[in-house]
Amino acid sequence: MSRLLTTLLGALAFAPLLLTAAPPALANPPQPMKPSQLVQTWTDPSGAQIFLVEKHDLPYVSFNITLRTGALYDPPDKSGLSALTAEMLPRGAGDRDRETLEALLDRMGSELDVDPGRLSTRLEGDAIKRNLEPVMAAVADMLLRPTFPTDELDKLKRLKSAAITQVRDKDQELNARFFRRYLFGAHPYGQPPEGTLTGVEAVTLQDIQAHYKQHVVGQNLIFGFAGDLTRAEVEDLLKRHFHAIPQGAPPPLALPELPHIRGRQILLVDKPGRTQNQILLGHLAPTDDTPDAIALEVVNTLFGGTFTARLNHEVRDKRGLSYGAYSDLDLDPMAGTFTLWTYPAAEDAIKTLHLLIQLYEDLRANPLTADELQATQRYLTNSFAFRVDTPDRLLSEAI
Repeated sequence: MSRLLTTLLGALAFAPLLLTAAPPALANPPQPMKPSQLVQTWTDPSGAQIFLVEKHDLPYVSFNITLRTGALYDPPDKSGLSALTAEMLPRGAGDRDRETLEALLDRMGSELDVDPGRLSTRLEGDAIKRNLEPVMAAVADMLLRPTFPTDELDKLKRLKSAAITQVRDKDQELNARFFRRYLFGAHPYGQPPEGTLTGVEAVTLQDIQAHYKQHVVGQNLIFGFAGDLTRAEVEDLLKRHFHAIPQGAPPPLALPELPHIRGRQILLVDKPGRTQNQILLGHLAPTDDTPDAIALEVVNTLFGGTFTARLNHEVRDKRGLSYGAYSDLDLDPMAGTFTLWTYPAAEDAIKTLHLLIQLYEDLRANPLTADELQATQRYLTNSFAFRVDTPDRLLSEAI
């Protein structure tokens, strides 16, 4: 019987790395732009934080509204509350229902995406400059005057439950879900942001209304704009459409201590008949304020963060055990994870698992060479330009 293997290893400390290699100096280095020339920031009278990246070569604007609230705020028995609240915003607002709002955005050539997460929730959209006014009026209704129709909530809960159920047939996603649940246990970090079947079912309209009232307040909001707008235009938009933002701060977030897993633990998720196994191996990592954050990113990039990294070379290129093998370093303000992932044929699963453990232990035992360090630094330095090469990407990095 083939099995989907999920393997958890107890935390193994990385040796501190020193980033000593520096790029050669240029004869006439360009003068760096001041941060204020790239990203403007200020605070709205409501307490909301505003970010702006100006670029006036095209009459186009992208925007996002970030709510500093996510699934970590969900009650243990109502997992999915934050996501349901956010996804209800475009389903009825002001005097318009869902169909009318969707038709308006479509007519304006705009899109609006709702992206709920663990730490925050984001509404992202765009508009041609001449259509920005009606688009922002509709978005303001969604944020400040949602109607939370009961029939729409029922539809949304059915859709969410169906999507959660479908995860059972998506081996990679299912693997990652069981991994986090086992690693974090009953801690909120172990719950998926979209919620669980029982959690989604337990959420009521009154829960959503109360959650909305507590969290959609000025000090909990970030507005970001990128494109053909000036600060004066942004301030005018906010004054006309978002002046009714309630002032105040969200409730404090109180989280329990993270669990401590000792030694190597193995979790098997049985999926009979699979010819391919998903292997996920990893442990807790530091938070993103650790002094070693950059050093750890360098290690991860070298080890498994790219197609040419050690993991893929050893697993795919040299031995042909899988189409790919990667590592991922995920650091955030409250918890972090470091994981290794690959997907060999069922008959090669145990062999591949042993190889991953060996490669990880070799990484601990054998420091990076000077050539590896310099090559990885160059890669990260050069690739960073592609993370800020458009106004909306620069805006996302800044926020």
